[in-house]
Amino acid sequence: MLRCALFLTVFMALASRAAGADHPPPRSPQAPPPVILVIPANSAINPDAPLAFGTMLQQSLANHLEHFLAASGLAAVVKLSAAPLSDEGALASLEKISDQEALLVYYSAERHDESYVARDRHRRRYHARAENCLRLDLQYRRYRWSSGGWVESGRGSITAQGEPTRLAVRTGSGAVYCEPHELVIQRALNALIPDLPAMSVSPPQSGATLPVRIFLSGPLAHYRTQHQGQLHQMVTFASGWFAAQFGVRLELAAIDTLPHRFDGRQGLQENQADFDEFYAASGDTLILVLNRLLHPDMYTVGERQEGIGLSRLGRRRIYMDLLPSASPDDTLWPAVANGLTFLHELGHVLGGIHVSDIGSIMNHRANWVNTAAFDPLNRKLIAAALDGTLRFDDPVEYVRFFTRALLSTPYYLADYPAFLSDYLDWGGNRRMAERLRSALGDASVLYAADGVRMLNHGSHTLAAQMLRAAIRANPQQASLYYYLSLAVDRRSAPALRA
Repeated sequence: MLRCALFLTVFMALASRAAGADHPPPRSPQAPPPVILVIPANSAINPDAPLAFGTMLQQSLANHLEHFLAASGLAAVVKLSAAPLSDEGALASLEKISDQEALLVYYSAERHDESYVARDRHRRRYHARAENCLRLDLQYRRYRWSSGGWVESGRGSITAQGEPTRLAVRTGSGAVYCEPHELVIQRALNALIPDLPAMSVSPPQSGATLPVRIFLSGPLAHYRTQHQGQLHQMVTFASGWFAAQFGVRLELAAIDTLPHRFDGRQGLQENQADFDEFYAASGDTLILVLNRLLHPDMYTVGERQEGIGLSRLGRRRIYMDLLPSASPDDTLWPAVANGLTFLHELGHVLGGIHVSDIGSIMNHRANWVNTAAFDPLNRKLIAAALDGTLRFDDPVEYVRFFTRALLSTPYYLADYPAFLSDYLDWGGNRRMAERLRSALGDASVLYAADGVRMLNHGSHTLAAQMLRAAIRANPQQASLYYYLSLAVDRRSAPALRA
């Protein structure tokens, strides 16, 4: 049976297409959007295990397909199957409409470690083991419905193999990382693009807009002509997903250059105070500061996604480092990756918080699933910020609204204890902290926030007591059990926290 939890027709466009991708053949104006079915080749997907590798892989494949469509101005319906299907079984579930096209994508994958000869920073050879390499195999068949039934119009197979990072840095164990899984998926989909059925569409131009003004550091401004097209791609891609969920388009108003002192040599954290001083107020315009283009090795080694974006609640300013391209001629996937970072930080600007949900763009860390969807709690917060219901000029009112939204939304993967433990402190202002604590209006939420605060101060026993009290009052919130595990198991706490 087809699982249509992710059933999305993408209606977004960009001025430029991905390099090497041909425009789809003309279709009848009455023809329905093509359907792309993503089907496991040899094992069932367990929807109740969202962190299982197979589930994450299928979701990532579907998300990357949708991102390509969105970034290319195309439309198709992406469906997922939780179990293996034959061609006949998959096609039987589709509507039989004249000129209907379908692409059946069967996938299988394995992860393994790979031994190879690497070089360290001094170009000396040594034996290393690349960990967690992904091998992805795709088998696909394309069909079109005619009066006589489904007719096969094409087929093929694709294999993409994860490679060790280009610069293998020796560690204590001699182990290095393989390239990120999303790069393997993107390479496989690049080969699939010529056979991808889709129809061209025009993006809607009506509705509310949020102006975006981009500032480039000196090194980025030096190559402004080279980056300008990708910046338009990034904003347009993010705008499509944001408009689909909130009805508000992001509109690029201007691209300017930062003063000379912002030379892109320092990270976001080091420059944050200077950025804040320079952009004291921006009105309704969203300021996006692009600090530097990361080196490919910073993207492909280890915890590559940490610290690439920075924003503050209620302040319409976002600071980002740009992720690089995996290959010189690739412009689409960097626009997608940076557009997703932009969306995540925009969520924080409009009141959103981190969650542990792999299916939400507000997940703690960027990950290879690469979703663009906001979770129910953050959708409620962001929608309220956009329509003016949620304001940030009164912290007490914000806390009251946040608590009501948290308790009234049947969503239990929000990392609200960590968020509130910082927010309620209010920079050490005791009087404001007391006002904020009183505004919560729910004992379990306060217990959770105080439990994390005690945990951060090293008071594990007291933290465990508070977190257990929060769990007794609200046992469905998943984050409470995570922080309780940190309080109880002190030896494992540093690893869990990381």
